[in-house]
Amino acid sequence: MDSSDSTSGRGAWVWLALFLGLAASLGAVAWLGPIDRARTPLILAWMAGQALWLVALARAERAPLATWAVLGGALLLRLIALTTDARLSDDVYRYLWEGELVSEGTSPWAFTADSPEFAAVRARHADLYPKVNHPDVAAVYPPLYEAALATIARGSRLLPASAFANPIERGVFGFRLALTAADLAVAAALVVLCRRRGRPGAAALAWAWSPLVALEFAGASHMDALPIALWVGGLAVLARNQKSLAGLALVGAAGAVKYLAFISTAFFAREDRSLRPLWIAALVTLASLAVFVGMDHGASGFLGGISEYTFRWETHNLVYRFVEGFFGRFAAYDEHWSDPRRLARALIAAAWLGYGAWLFLRRVEPIVASGRMIGAFLVLSPTLHPWYATWVLPFVALEPRWSWRVLLAVLPLSYWPLPGWIHDGVWREPAWLWPLLAVPFFTLRILEARRATT
Repeated sequence: MDSSDSTSGRGAWVWLALFLGLAASLGAVAWLGPIDRARTPLILAWMAGQALWLVALARAERAPLATWAVLGGALLLRLIALTTDARLSDDVYRYLWEGELVSEGTSPWAFTADSPEFAAVRARHADLYPKVNHPDVAAVYPPLYEAALATIARGSRLLPASAFANPIERGVFGFRLALTAADLAVAAALVVLCRRRGRPGAAALAWAWSPLVALEFAGASHMDALPIALWVGGLAVLARNQKSLAGLALVGAAGAVKYLAFISTAFFAREDRSLRPLWIAALVTLASLAVFVGMDHGASGFLGGISEYTFRWETHNLVYRFVEGFFGRFAAYDEHWSDPRRLARALIAAAWLGYGAWLFLRRVEPIVASGRMIGAFLVLSPTLHPWYATWVLPFVALEPRWSWRVLLAVLPLSYWPLPGWIHDGVWREPAWLWPLLAVPFFTLRILEARRATT
């Protein structure tokens, strides 16, 4: 451990106070219970933790903190988050449903959960099926993602049944444990990546001490922790050796779990002056797809769900609403090529890919380019769930920008309409929400861009 990793005297007490404040914030969220019963106090408690996270990030730039404190603090915060029941999402039931399907040898892409073909499956899982969200949409996830769901679902059965009220609760907790482990793996890999990029190890606090991260993964069981862990782990290896087969395979595996991670392969292919990073990613994906060949219905329809998702899904977003709104002025929502949703998504995709081409031609270093592409994706995406935004957090540690720090700090406010969705099935976004999230972010981004060009 180098000298920058030591803590002493008054500085240690400041770090301890910050950590205890973060722990108290998560503890308050756990105590307050489901968001639909205590929205205002729960979000206020969460936002207090987010503010302390901002202070900790600023301090990490100038004050040393031991690696054991970064990772030990991360573990303790996850243990608190494991006790929460904020009910920020019901995705975990979908994970469990699809994991059970794959475990039983049935393709999750072939039919929707409510289809007649899955009547026997619904009968076997009569308690689980009513909890599955969007039962009219087939699975949207890539093959390795589905294989991971099955592995976690099977592993959950190793937990003692007597400790849970029913098999569903046992399965849900199994997912929470598995994704907590993946989340902590991100923190450990990020410490390594920060050091190899010349950043202080304490910069990994961006992920390790984030209340948002703890509540989205240990608390809400979102699967994004797994591909991010594979991705950051791969980047940490490639930061030492850009030709590393292991590093490229990890990045490829991350993309086979969630396609977004594939963006790194083109930039590493440019540096390698070969297609090797691309074919390694393709081989990993094909290998994971081969797992489904012997199943009922095989891998048929595995792109159907994702096409439905990319066409129809829209939640809180920063830019997309205005693009679709523009096209909606003169085009009908008729699902034809001129549907405003298709036109808006096509324009957004072209802008994102064009930005990627610009980074590619300017020979921006692969890890930096990956982070900037992730940031652009989040800005342009029709769907900006808070857990999606965690993808940019490792790059906030590597390339600190206050615009992203502030956006990530206030992003829990986007859960404000969730109780209405839970009770009425209607997402009512208050008029103050978009300005509060977007205006500070874009203002700071403009100032940062201006400073970078002067």
